[in-house]
Amino acid sequence: MIDKTYLETRADGYHLTALTRKFNDIVENINNFTPKQIKKRTKSNISKAEEKALENLKRNQNIVIKKADKGGATVIINKTDYQIGMNKILSDKDTYEKIDAHVTVEVVKREVMKFLEENKKLFTQNEIKYLQQYEMRLAYIYGLPKIHKCQTLKDKIKENPTKNGEFKADITDLQIPYRPIVSGTGCPIKRLCELAKIILRPFEQSIEHLIIDTDDFLRKLPQETDYKPTLIAVDIIALYPSIKQ
Repeated sequence: MIDKTYLETRADGYHLTALTRKFNDIVENINNFTPKQIKKRTKSNISKAEEKALENLKRNQNIVIKKADKGGATVIINKTDYQIGMNKILSDKDTYEKIDAHVTVEVVKREVMKFLEENKKLFTQNEIKYLQQYEMRLAYIYGLPKIHKCQTLKDKIKENPTKNGEFKADITDLQIPYRPIVSGTGCPIKRLCELAKIILRPFEQSIEHLIIDTDDFLRKLPQETDYKPTLIAVDIIALYPSIKQ
């Protein structure tokens, strides 16, 4: 079922009543579909043989299938190699701290509930419901293979170029680096963070050097200059893990 709860956008004092009604109508229609109706309305765009191959890959417990960090490629990794790569990341004690086994969803949830109770005057009743009433789970970490940073793989591709851009080979000791991603979807503080983001959003305008995305950057570039500008790109290794918590 789709969650119909929503936040009041109190940050700018604007209540999306009409939009909310329309959204709720769409959600209601979707939730009224039965699995059989949904199945009838969908048509597979792959063959039976391809479906079978995907099912076999899905059931294979010796591999891990991930999206590449860059380029949109699909990467199939030996599970043991993937675990070694991720354990190497987590062994960095300056970035990650091993916690006691007793820290469960319920433990974290109680802390969140305690915070809300102590600060209930700061929230509306709708916000309190939104922050409490959903299925919570602990965050988890996974890694996206950075195949564009793997020199061994680059060398092998140069040795065996293909016309269609595909590359398949059994290569040991690739030592593929991974980009660690912590998925906080559904974690006990997820909605608290969402609410904080909405409340703080108006204050972003006062940050002089804030760049939201590429389009925002292009908009802020001057159309003309009295001097010849030099564009410099800076890449920070492990940006988020480098930020002190």
